[in-house]
Formats: sequence, structure tokens, C-alpha cells
Amino acid sequence: MQVQNLGSTSPRPIRVARKAISLGILGLATLVANVSATTYIMPTDRELLSKSQLVVVGTVVASEPATGSEPATDWSFEVSSSLKGSLPGSTIVVRQLGGLSPDGGSHLVVLGAAPLTVGDEFILFLEEHTSGTYRVMDFALGAFWRVTGQDIAMRSLAGSTETTRPDDPDAQDRIRSHLPRRFSEFAQWLSAQATADALPADQAAQRQTVPANYFIEASDQIVGVTAGFNLTRSPAGNPPIGCPQNAGSPIRWQQFDNGQQVLIFANQAGQLGVPGGGFTEIQQAIATWAAVGNTTTNLVYGGTTPTTTAIAGQDGLNSISFEDPNNQIPGTFTNNPNGTVMLALLWFDCGILHPFLGGIAHTLLEAGIVSQDGSGSFFFNAINFLEVAAHEIGHALGIGHSCGDFATNPCEGNEAQALMNAIVHDDGRGAQLNSDDRAALRALYGSASAGGPQAPTSLTATATSISVVDLVWVDNANNEDGFSIEHRIPPATTWSFLGNLAANLTTVEITGLPPATASEFRVRAFNDNSFSDYSNIATATTFAIPAPCVEDATTLCLLDDRFKVTINWETLFNTSGSGMAVEVTSDTGYFWFFSEENVEVVVKTLDACIPPFNRFWVFAGGLTDVATTTTVVDTVTGATRTYTNLQSTPFQPIQDTDAFDTCPQ
Repeated sequence: MQVQNLGSTSPRPIRVARKAISLGILGLATLVANVSATTYIMPTDRELLSKSQLVVVGTVVASEPATGSEPATDWSFEVSSSLKGSLPGSTIVVRQLGGLSPDGGSHLVVLGAAPLTVGDEFILFLEEHTSGTYRVMDFALGAFWRVTGQDIAMRSLAGSTETTRPDDPDAQDRIRSHLPRRFSEFAQWLSAQATADALPADQAAQRQTVPANYFIEASDQIVGVTAGFNLTRSPAGNPPIGCPQNAGSPIRWQQFDNGQQVLIFANQAGQLGVPGGGFTEIQQAIATWAAVGNTTTNLVYGGTTPTTTAIAGQDGLNSISFEDPNNQIPGTFTNNPNGTVMLALLWFDCGILHPFLGGIAHTLLEAGIVSQDGSGSFFFNAINFLEVAAHEIGHALGIGHSCGDFATNPCEGNEAQALMNAIVHDDGRGAQLNSDDRAALRALYGSASAGGPQAPTSLTATATSISVVDLVWVDNANNEDGFSIEHRIPPATTWSFLGNLAANLTTVEITGLPPATASEFRVRAFNDNSFSDYSNIATATTFAIPAPCVEDATTLCLLDDRFKVTINWETLFNTSGSGMAVEVTSDTGYFWFFSEENVEVVVKTLDACIPPFNRFWVFAGGLTDVATTTTVVDTVTGATRTYTNLQSTPFQPIQDTDAFDTCPQ
């Protein structure tokens, strides 16, 4: 059984690939990735040059994860010429937000960052960073790459959103700044202008602006990059660039499918420049998306929080921070009212997928939004903050740009009026959605319609080895296109998507499961209209590796040491541990959790290997209402049974007279 996934778009011309993954669990180690979108005011080349400390031409020669407390990548850049500023050597290190976290367990991809690629030549506008490194000014705005084999300099602004300033005297220059440039002539101009800017004040005549004649006005010489869909998708590539598997899948909140809400909080400091801190506008922006009909969207404002780590990494909170409190966005609006205005990040797991009506998607784990420092003083007022916030919240829902950036089509007709247009309108409309925005949301979170298949029933799960479980169910539908399989390991409450099966199948072998572990499974049918309801939940515990029972403080060895019994517990207050074992007879023992005098669970195994039973039995009773997992292993065969008791539920007696069909033959 296999699942097919489409590849993703990149800032360069699109390549679509298909990747097959086996219907199994490859391991518990996962790669967490993140994508982002930025909002910016286009700087003129003169402004970008003025605020950059160093401007260089060179080639990216290597990359490696940066040391520090946040996901970042160090790019080694071999400098061929310095256009502004002095260099410490011929090779510098450019550090960019994004990449593997220090523990190697998470991955941050900032789509608004400069698309540095080993082997490519760039003109980079830089500012000094930490530990002798530099960072690209205003993310992708400060990086021009040379088109292979051509004297053309281009920026890749995919994932970025442009906005404007009212009554901007440089508006025409900003429009012109979207044009491609002649690489060599652009570098020459930068060097000449930087030299002129550095002259002393008494040489004012020589400090005049150098004519900029390097733009390529006939932009149709450049092959445009287009994308066919306006949902945010996982980037392709290996760490630290993208997802090694499942690239190109949409990213969405699975909670909405289960009727759950997703809370988004705002830092209590509020947005400068917006009366009341912008909290009312944030609530309006969220409500605008929540009001779209025929969707399962349930994004809810959670109030204020002291947290300022909206984009610093996963902290368990979806939040909005203001004025870049952790200095993670290069540049500032304080002295230069252009560049990045606002940034949104999405955290997801490259290896965790779930089905939805549009196919297969990554489960969105966390979202964060942050505004640039100084933006409140130079740009934001209530109405344009509302539009930008609503736009970034659209990204936090998993929606990409409808048009207008370097990875989408030019804006025409209805798309040009979309809130998710890459160019902020800033015309007083605020959080106003159009049909394109609503269609994007429904593509991700559309409600199921009539015509869905009947649900499968009588699902059973049977372990056959230390890593394999067989599933069997009854197919009650005659109009399904296939079945989706989901899995979880208690006490986890969320489900992971394993894959899709073809129509009319009623059995599948799940491989790669951990030994001696209880797993839960559920199945549902689907067609082009909707999913069916889920089947019943079936549970099976994989075999343990056969080994003699060794009695210790937390292990009972019963029936002449044939059966190994252990218990794990967890309280309502998230404290947990292993039960302490006390043997009473050869077939009976008990466990205590908190003190020796307080017996919690009594367990007995019985040999009923005589006709008509021919089984080993397991019985247990408890005097507790904490969550427990009781595991009984037949050490001869490895067959394992797991019994769970839910939190705050009086212990449910275990009377399993069908526990082990492993009697001696």
C-alpha cells in the first residue's frame, strides 16, 4: 500500500515530483518544520544601500546549523568583491533565521528569508549580527541572485506581502524596484554610490546620486515563476531547507475536523501606533475568517499573554508579538520606514500527515506572528493594522498568497481584490475578504457535503509480531474511492495519519510499530464529496521480545515467572510513575503508587489451559481513579496485553478470560 504526494513549489521554476511512502511507522523521531510569510514596504535601492553596513558580491559555498538557542543556519559566503564596507577576510558567515534547532528536533523554514543556495552567486546587503556573523538586511529584500548563465539579478520574494505608505514621495521608485536588474551594472552602481555616500560633507557636489541605469525594463525577458494553488505548502529539500518527505502537502489545523478550537493570544504590550494596542483589531481579524460559512474553522482569540516568543520557537502557544521584542527580524523601521512590516510562522511536522477533503495535509502544530520594531511609529494605524493582521492570520490558517509575489501569478481581476493578495491594499478596507479568500479557506476547511460513503464497521486489530498489527473491517459503502487509516499510541489524544488504501479493501498490515506497545486504530471511507464517519476504535498490543521475567521493584513475575506484569500511572496533575510491585502468591500480586500502605491495583494470572477454555486468564481490580496502563507479557511467546483505565474514572475491573491463547500444545 502506498500514498502519493505532490512536490512543492520553490522560488525558482517549479518542479513537481511524486514520492511514495510505505503504509507503516518508520520511527518515533520526527522532523518539525516551519514556514513563514512576511509583510514589507519595498525599499528603494538607495535606501537599502544606505542602511546596510556591508554590500558584497560572492558565492555561497557551504551551510551548517548555527550554534545558539534558536533555529538558524550559517551560510559560508566566498566574497569576490566588496561594494560597501570592509571585510574581515575573503569568506564571511551569513546567519539566517531558519534551520535545525540546537537539539536537532525541530526545523524552521522562513519563506520570506533570502533563498541562499550553495553554488549560487549573490549580491547581498548585510548588517552585522552576533558572533562575527552577518545577516541579510530585510530578509529576501537584501539578496539578489544571478540567474544561471545570464547577467540578470533577481530577488525571490515568495511568501512575502507588500504594503505601501500613503503620500510616499518615492512611490514610483518603489514600483520600479520590482524590476530585474543587470547583475554587473547593478554591482557597479552600488559600488559607485557607496563611494559617493562616503565622501565628506564638504564634497557635496560629488555626493549626488549616481544615475541608476541597470534596470531591465522589458520584464518579459524573464521567465516568470507561477504556482497553481493558493495554500501554504511544505517546501521541498533536505534539512535545513525543507522536508525530505511529503513536500508540497498543504499545512492545516486538524483540530477543526474534530470540532475543537484553536486559540491565538496577543502579547500584552500591544502594537504601538494603534489605539488600544490593536487587540480589538486582532479580534476583528480573527472573527472575519471565523465568519466564513460552510467551513469547520474555529479560530478563537484567547486574550493577552506576557509571552514574547511568537516566532522564537515552539512554546505551546499560538501568539502575536509586537515590535520584534527578540530582535529576530533583520533591520528596523526606527530610522528607515521600509522593509519588513510583519512576519507569520507556521510550525508543522514533516512526518505527521492527516487526511482532509482536499487529500493529504501536514498537521499544523503552532502559529506565531510578530511585527517589526518601529513599525508602529512609522506605518501602523488602526485600519491598516487590521488589514495586515487579518492577512497574517490568513497565513496562520494555512493560506498562501492568491497572487502578486514571485511564486504566484500577477494580480488580475478578482484575485487583485483578495485580502491574501501579496500587496496590501492600504485603502481603508481593513479585514475584508472576497470570494477568492473564502474559496481558499473552504479548500482547507470545507464542511462535508452530502453524498459521502457509509462508515466501515467491526474494525479489529490483531498483533502478529513485535512490530506488525493486522487490521480487518467491514466495508459498508458502494461509492467510496478509498479508506484512510489513522493511529495513535495512548495516552496520546491526537491521531496520526498512516495512509490511504484503495476502494473495496477490507484489510491492511501495519508495520514498523514499537514492541510491547498498545496502539489504537480507526478507519473511515472517503470519496470526492466527503469522508464517512469513523469506524469503531480497535486496539492491539505488539508482541514483546521473548525474554525471562526478572522480578524487580516495579515488576511482578507470576505463574512460575511466565507472565511479566507492570503498571504505569498518571494523575490529573500530570505527575506520573511506575507502580511498585508486591508479590502475594505465585499467581497474584498488587501495586502501590504513592505509599506502601495504600494498595492501588491487585492483579492475578490464572492457568486455564484445560478444555474447554485453553487460555491463560488475567484478572485485576483497583482502588484508584488515576489513569493507569497495565501491561502483561507472556515471556515465552512474547504475546502482550495492555489494559488502560481513563483519568478520573473508577478503576474498571479486568476479567479477561480470552487473554492468552498460548497454552502448551
